[in-house]
Amino acid sequence: MTTIPADPSLVLGTLVDVERIKHLQEIAEAQKPEIIANEKLQRLLLTRYRLEAMTTELREMKKNGRKTDIISRIETELRNLNHQVTSAALEVAIKTMECYERVEELEDEFGQRIIYSTAESPLEFSLSPVKTYPFSSDTMKFDVQYFRIEDNNEMASSNHANRVSSYLRTTIDNNTSNTDGIGLAATNMIQNQMTNHNIDGTIVISAFCNHRQADIISPLILDARKLLAAWNQTFPDDYLDPDPKSMFDAGLKEEEDERN
Repeated sequence: MTTIPADPSLVLGTLVDVERIKHLQEIAEAQKPEIIANEKLQRLLLTRYRLEAMTTELREMKKNGRKTDIISRIETELRNLNHQVTSAALEVAIKTMECYERVEELEDEFGQRIIYSTAESPLEFSLSPVKTYPFSSDTMKFDVQYFRIEDNNEMASSNHANRVSSYLRTTIDNNTSNTDGIGLAATNMIQNQMTNHNIDGTIVISAFCNHRQADIISPLILDARKLLAAWNQTFPDDYLDPDPKSMFDAGLKEEEDERN
């Protein structure tokens, strides 16, 4: 899974190095082909699992004497879909290696990011509290899938657990990094239930939420001395003399420039 680019220097309330932001943007851009290819593969896999579940349900209906003339058509679509899945998986492998090589080049160009130095934050932290504010909208992705157990034996139990686990891994791949852990937990739970109980199937309900809350600093109170020191360290070519007269002259010059 592709991870979100991050930098240890990006901490709320500290000064931000513009070059580090540009570096993260370049990495995100380099990872984009892999992300797009992987999202396409996950959509195809999810569609395949749904069609397979639909085919299983129609076969059960046929056993019960109901007419199901569309099974062969769905199976034909499944075969075509499997070819698309194979092509998409190959595309993911190619894009992953291409993106990996590009990201490595960017990392080598930028250098190490573990040890760094920056100007002291000009914030007056004791007077600038961190608050939670709704910056976006709450969103939810919801899905329900039913998996029927065709036979009550050990082999069917293992196959059923693997089907549910594979479906979960496909569903959650783009929403969380703990795909293997969730899939393994589901497999163990299903096998335990089928060992101790007689069950007809499993309903999988998945819901992924994005919350709108964000941390902000409000009110933003700055320390004048720290702000001046941070400016001079960040912009050495535009140095501001802390002498009162020099600051007064700089203010007058700025006002004259704005008028002109």
